Amino acid sequence: MKGLITRPRLAIVLLLGFLFTTILLNSCKKDNYLNTSDEKTLLKLKSKTLLSKNSVDLSSRLTVIKSEFYKRKLETAFAPKDEKSIIWTPEWSDPKIQTINDSISYVFYRLMPTVKRDGKIIKAQEAGAATFIMVKNEKEFYKAFFYLPSNLRSKSPSDDSPESIMKNFTGKLMLSNLESKQSFLLDYKDGNISESQKKMQFPIKKLQSVPGSIAYYETHCTYKWVNCTYMTYNVSCGGTVVIEYSRDCQYPQYCQQAIWIQTDSDYQQICEQVWFPDPPTNPENPGESGESFDPENPGDKYEFENTRTDSIKLKDVLECFDNVPTDANTTYSVRICADVPDNANTTYFITNQGKIGHAFLELTKTNGSISVTQTIGFYPESQKKATSLLNVESRIHDNSGDEYNASVIKMLNTSQFENMLDSAEVYSKNAYNLIGYNCTTYALDVYNSAGPTITIATSNTHIIQNGGSIPFNLGFTPNGLYHHIKSLYNIGGPGASPFTGAGAISTPCN
Repeated sequence: MKGLITRPRLAIVLLLGFLFTTILLNSCKKDNYLNTSDEKTLLKLKSKTLLSKNSVDLSSRLTVIKSEFYKRKLETAFAPKDEKSIIWTPEWSDPKIQTINDSISYVFYRLMPTVKRDGKIIKAQEAGAATFIMVKNEKEFYKAFFYLPSNLRSKSPSDDSPESIMKNFTGKLMLSNLESKQSFLLDYKDGNISESQKKMQFPIKKLQSVPGSIAYYETHCTYKWVNCTYMTYNVSCGGTVVIEYSRDCQYPQYCQQAIWIQTDSDYQQICEQVWFPDPPTNPENPGESGESFDPENPGDKYEFENTRTDSIKLKDVLECFDNVPTDANTTYSVRICADVPDNANTTYFITNQGKIGHAFLELTKTNGSISVTQTIGFYPESQKKATSLLNVESRIHDNSGDEYNASVIKMLNTSQFENMLDSAEVYSKNAYNLIGYNCTTYALDVYNSAGPTITIATSNTHIIQNGGSIPFNLGFTPNGLYHHIKSLYNIGGPGASPFTGAGAISTPCN
């Protein structure tokens, strides 16, 4: 009967199947790094739970990570460019595992340096630094380089050994993706991301969940010589070969009796402070979970500074201008003011204390001895929610006597001024959003509503006080407005003044 296999034929089929399977298995063993079982394990990873030190299949999953590292030939990323005698060996037997926010897994493997001299292998020691392979979610491989900036160095190799600096790491972490080559520079204090960096990371993290937010991403990178590594040619400086790292390629200034040779350097594109979601904690003391974040109530330490506690009724304030007669002798003016976060460095977008600056308007109508001025600014009803990039109800506050660092004043005619008052009221009804519609956006919209001849279009600077820039379009900012006004002043723009002053005192309304 067709379709049936007789017993002899069945035996032949089974035998051929066994032989084929045996040949297949033997051929797979020729792969030095990844065999069939590893490939199957790798495929299963997609459906597995988040890797942690308590995972029942931890051993097999770590084996796959190691196999993938060599399969992708990532070990070549650690080969020195200049001095070939340095060898970096991963400590595969001692992984450090951590999870962040129950969604990200990290595995760290310390890289141990040795040097080949005269046919002998000599153990070396990093000074003020510790180098790891970091694996994110079992598929992204990074060089994780923890190092002390020069102001935190003790200048003693033994005091700045990797073991000592990693106990409660305070310094910089440079993450370099071994395949995409993109670099991230993060700031740490006591083993965790520093508070100043969190102030920007959490709002940007919220941005990632906004549909279409990819439009906010811009790359602000520079090419430069960085990441120079030096080492002593022979055993010295405490009885070992010392490896010294310099972010800005400065020659080591200690152990002058030693002969220092350069082993590595990069001329590369560096994108500092690029958003790196859910950054790791200290691998030597990782814990098992990261810090959660509630955008509705991020907490006081993530709140931008706000000294305003009460608001004004804008409609009532604007009606004060009716107290000034309108005729041929009436004059009108508007001043837009920019207050930067840090007077000592006007490039900072935000300070370590959470100051982001402010922009406000000074409106004046005068006829002879009768004059009314209102100095107003746009604020969020809830500073905490605004920090999380949520749309929140807005408020208008009086900025009488508030400092500004640059301003532009413009004389208006009657129709321009009346149009500006209408715009001030209309735009005040907009929801506040830190990057969508903020104090600077409001001030510019009202200022520009008087007519195209006085339009200010401003670019933005996004420098953080502890170094680096934010490569996202954060909307109009006070320091961006400041630099635009300064540029106007430099080319002789009428009414532009890059000098510090104080907002005029608003006229009381009766």
